[in-house]
Amino acid sequence: MCRTRQRSTAAKRFFKSKGVETAGGIATVVNERNRFETFVYTNPEHRKKLRDVVEYTARNFDEIIVDDFFFTSSKTESDIAAKETRVGRGSAWT
Repeated sequence: MCRTRQRSTAAKRFFKSKGVETAGGIATVVNERNRFETFVYTNPEHRKKLRDVVEYTARNFDEIIVDDFFFTSSKTESDIAAKETRVGRGSAWT
């Protein structure tokens, strides 16, 4: 078990021992320290990582809170192609 998961388990156990209910929180960023580097949702590795995080959180908490800045700043070629497929070529990116 990685240190982050050990800390999460220890914190949950501590709060439960004090009668405090806990929930899992997810911020949908790859790296907060890198200007909130966001997931590239067209990247299978990024989708797998997010799926793993959600599955881990769901196994350990009855409630999951997804941070309200669910967004992406990625504009890779695969992102642009996926958007064109969904909304049509020439659509504004924003």
